Amino acid sequence: MLITLVKSDAKAREKPCLRCGYSLRKIVDVRHCPECGLAVWVSLSGNSALEWSNPRWLGPLGPICAGIALLTLAAMGAYAAARFSPKSQTLIQQMITGFFLMIDAGLTWILTANEKRYPDRLKTYRIVTRILAVAAVTLGAWIVFAGLTEHNDDPLRFPPRLLALALSIATFAYLRQLARRMNSLLLSRLTGYLLLFPAGLTLVTWVILIYFLGRFIPVLVGFLPVIYLPATAILLSWYAVEFWRSAAAAQANWAKETGQGPNPA
Repeated sequence: MLITLVKSDAKAREKPCLRCGYSLRKIVDVRHCPECGLAVWVSLSGNSALEWSNPRWLGPLGPICAGIALLTLAAMGAYAAARFSPKSQTLIQQMITGFFLMIDAGLTWILTANEKRYPDRLKTYRIVTRILAVAAVTLGAWIVFAGLTEHNDDPLRFPPRLLALALSIATFAYLRQLARRMNSLLLSRLTGYLLLFPAGLTLVTWVILIYFLGRFIPVLVGFLPVIYLPATAILLSWYAVEFWRSAAAAQANWAKETGQGPNPA
């Protein structure tokens, strides 16, 4: 049984309408937004469940997660090619790495769009993730430029892999906050385990570095993508399904709670 704790919010009337952004500060006796017709209680209540969130904001999240999942599967193929292909294909691998970083960062930027909800509890996650996305686009563009100008360095060298991992961790930290709003405890818990995996592997690496002088570090570094990338693709696919379901429910809920305003949407 879910227990809801209702608290008074002294600044509740400062919240804008979730659909159109209309200020609800001075309208006290109306039940629906005079601009778009959405029930005022939807915007003023503390209910942050995704099933009651803005469908226009929520709708793209499913396709974006599916796109990042497909991109991750492509990254797995590129990683395998980089591990087993001859050195003559280094330029191709370098170009793939650069474009992967840029496309992944672009999709992540769209994924972290501002919901425009008051209060904005995702602001810190969004800012950190978007800073990393900008860095990934910059590095990806540099890698592509270096490839076109025949600077054929190893595409899987440390900086791109580290930045891609950091962007992935920030993205899943953001998604975990949304998983909690789906009331999906299992999805939130699995995302937390995925976030701990790189840190745990890094800790093991340092232990081996101290006691065994780094003999097995290359093995551990090579082991990370083998586990992390498939787990990432699976979780992103799960998020995509949940976002599609939540968006459909939100669309139905908002339609049900929409009155005849001057400009109903």
